[in-house]
Amino acid sequence: MKNLLTILVTLCTAIAGSARAEEQRPKVLILRVIEHPALDSTSQGAKDLLIQNGIDKKRIILQSAQGQPTMAKQIIMSELSQNPRLVVIAVGTMPAQTCKTLLRKYPNLSIVYASVTDPVSSDILPSGSATENITGVSNFTPLQPQIEFFQRIQPNLKTLGMLYNPGEKNSTIMVQKVQEACEKSGVSLEVQAVLSAEMMVTGVQNLVNKNVNALFVSNDNLALSLIPLISKTARRSCIPLYVSDTDVVMQGALAAFGPDQYAIGQQAGKMALTLLSKGPLVIPIEGPAQSTPLINAKLAKQFKITIPASLQSSEKS
Repeated sequence: MKNLLTILVTLCTAIAGSARAEEQRPKVLILRVIEHPALDSTSQGAKDLLIQNGIDKKRIILQSAQGQPTMAKQIIMSELSQNPRLVVIAVGTMPAQTCKTLLRKYPNLSIVYASVTDPVSSDILPSGSATENITGVSNFTPLQPQIEFFQRIQPNLKTLGMLYNPGEKNSTIMVQKVQEACEKSGVSLEVQAVLSAEMMVTGVQNLVNKNVNALFVSNDNLALSLIPLISKTARRSCIPLYVSDTDVVMQGALAAFGPDQYAIGQQAGKMALTLLSKGPLVIPIEGPAQSTPLINAKLAKQFKITIPASLQSSEKS
């Protein structure tokens, strides 16, 4: 009887020790700035890669900050209180910026940004190079090829209207870059600041009243989360919408020339996997592996736009 009791005690101790060891293993927080198809795809790509490489689902936490920096900080702090060696895949500029502010207090925190337009100008990586705590994957696609792609679809494109949220650093950066690309392509740019979802319809109508030939949403998370509304409002005036993310084209945009957001998530997931197994180390930053065109064939017909033969392989119904 005494031997049986000893065996049971030993077994229970081993099980408890194993459970504690599992609890102490570093976890991954995938934190999106907001929910929309492009960032959802990025998040899913990261999650899938981790699971495919043997990371238990219980070690992966998927959250959204709902566009609120305060909420992002609360989520990160909550997870850090339980996982001091947390690896955060920050999907979007704001959560990456929030993570960086916590590094002094939590030096073991590892940050992998994903779908960030400009990590240098956003002060995520001031030096332009990865550190032991911060690395990631940008989603930036050169603007000139995008504008030229829109012109091939719509040869009469003379004035482009751009919606952006000045509260997003990535968006203010893009306004300047789009302006430069438009100037080189002979296109005038009209910009419209929109601070909230409630202001979006008015913002679209303001651009329509300026006689723009098309609208453009480039890496702005507020606008990308409201593509159906923007598209519906613009279509009333026969104005097509172009976007920077192929993932949202079928929600109501005419076309996009942009990166594969799922692939960006996979790239970020691979970085996180390395950090989970080896701890903090310098992993070189990356950009999108490639950018591809996508055209909404159904909307092209509605706008009576004839797609050039050279682009018809990019159509999707």
